[in-house]
Amino acid sequence: MKTFITVLILFIFHWTSFGQNNLGVTIQGGFSQIESYSETNSFHLALTGIAGLSYNYVLSKKSLLNAELIFQQMEDKSNINFNLTDDNGNNVGSFSGHTYKQLSYLGIQCLYGYKINKLTIQLGLRISRIVRDYLQIKGVADYNGSSTNENLYNQLYLKHFDLGPVGEIQYNLNSKFAIDASYYYGLNNISKNSLNPVWRIRQLTIGLRYTLITKK
Repeated sequence: MKTFITVLILFIFHWTSFGQNNLGVTIQGGFSQIESYSETNSFHLALTGIAGLSYNYVLSKKSLLNAELIFQQMEDKSNINFNLTDDNGNNVGSFSGHTYKQLSYLGIQCLYGYKINKLTIQLGLRISRIVRDYLQIKGVADYNGSSTNENLYNQLYLKHFDLGPVGEIQYNLNSKFAIDASYYYGLNNISKNSLNPVWRIRQLTIGLRYTLITKK
């Protein structure tokens, strides 16, 4: 983990050592979903948030490169229903309830931006390293004619890294402030538990950017 953070910081500072660049901060909020192909789960949108540092390297009047070091926290909620069986595979009951997931990632995203008046359209790639995960399962288990309320807590069995394309549209209000909207499409199956279906992250956010320093 320390090696990953060190590489991210060195990469950003090396990138921004030459030419005109801007240093700023960003904060975003929106919705996330862990997309799954399970027949027993019904997944819903949940809240997500991003905060981080942004470095813009100006290539020309129309184009730029953008590197961001970000912290992401995302949630996911799903309905879950399945049958309970004994050791012989006989149906002995059912479980119906909800799962709540919370994931925290530290990541870097590198984007190319093209300016059209006050609009900047950016496309790039994000790579993230998970730093925390959390799972809660709540529901009712019907077993051999009796019902019990279940409330379980556990960690998720997840892969360390996620990777995927990200797109942003930014509107510059003035030389300091800008508003933007972004969408992230995770390509990696983040689940490493063979009992879980394929899980991939989807994230839609809107936010505010503030330029701290402009270097020429």
